Amino acid sequence: MIPRDHEGGADRPFNDYFSPNPVYPEHIFRRRFRLGRDLFVKIVNVVEQRCDYFKQRKDVAQQLGLSPLQKCTAAIRMLAYGSPTDILDEYIQIGESTTIEC
Repeated sequence: MIPRDHEGGADRPFNDYFSPNPVYPEHIFRRRFRLGRDLFVKIVNVVEQRCDYFKQRKDVAQQLGLSPLQKCTAAIRMLAYGSPTDILDEYIQIGESTTIEC
């Protein structure tokens, strides 16, 4: 088990792309995710509503787990680029096996 900063991993994509004043503009988001930000947010919301796996929960130690945004970011980036499962570990703090599950 590798200790990861799940909260920091959730904050990074939010601050970079979804905050009121994101670091990266819409055209960069579209280039990196191969879809628009609004569509991405709709996908995250629908997946979270329909699939319990994508809901953020606390683990047995009462620590918050991965956010729906982290899980969807991993899945969509993998689909968009066909990238390896561990490529986003350092950015959103999500492990290889969890990325595969997403």
